[in-house]
Amino acid sequence: FFAPHHPHACPRIINTHTPTYTNMRIPAPSSPPPLSPYGTFTGSLFQYSSSPSLIAFESKPPAFTTTQTKNKCILLGGLSDGPIPTPYTKHLEHICHSHNWSLVQPVLSSSYLGFGHG
Repeated sequence: FFAPHHPHACPRIINTHTPTYTNMRIPAPSSPPPLSPYGTFTGSLFQYSSSPSLIAFESKPPAFTTTQTKNKCILLGGLSDGPIPTPYTKHLEHICHSHNWSLVQPVLSSSYLGFGHG
């Protein structure tokens, strides 16, 4: 199929064939991908702002799973980061918990985007 795009130009070829994919088999992964290269965490999400709607993730020491801890360590990642921003996050959580502190990782309005504020 030829379709001229300008009266004085050479005709260009337009591909009108659409490939079909039948009997295509994609193998199942042997194991699920890791959730995070920096570890997994147990805790709860809570909303700390309603306008805009913003949440934070809090992981409490095992002794405080049903009650509030008095002390909280707030981990803010770098520019555009969200929760679990660094390779030492899991270690920081362990240190916090060993002192009966919670580790809180907020999602800022700029998380995953760029410069920002909470």
